[in-house]
Amino acid sequence: MATAIAVLIDPKLTIIAMYFKSRDILTGAVLGVFLVGMLTKSRGSDRSNIFAMLLAIVAVLVIARVKLPGFDIVSLFSQGRLRWVDWNLGGWLPPSWPSIAGPWWVFIGCVVCFLVSISFETRGARFCGAKGACEKPKT
Repeated sequence: MATAIAVLIDPKLTIIAMYFKSRDILTGAVLGVFLVGMLTKSRGSDRSNIFAMLLAIVAVLVIARVKLPGFDIVSLFSQGRLRWVDWNLGGWLPPSWPSIAGPWWVFIGCVVCFLVSISFETRGARFCGAKGACEKPKT
């Protein structure tokens, strides 16, 4: 539904461009969690990974000044009319903020997700649940 509305608002917008934007926004968070799992043994938990992924997605949306189609909530409740507007998530950034291309969104999302996720430690019970993780080495 949102895709159809976005195409109606901006006829030059294509489905392919929207796919690449959404892929770039989400890929960084997934890559960040993958790197935490591959590079660390006692960092990251399920909850911290989900929190890190959400924070990475929000960081990318704000830093890249992504405009999402939405509606004006104030006019809906005050005037009873539904008015479509763009939600500029990075609107509070200064006008001199550079425009960041899509491939950099992956890097930014990956770094934010990785740093947030490694700041939480894996609980011992979860860590010992892996096959052979808590066994003592044989001498």
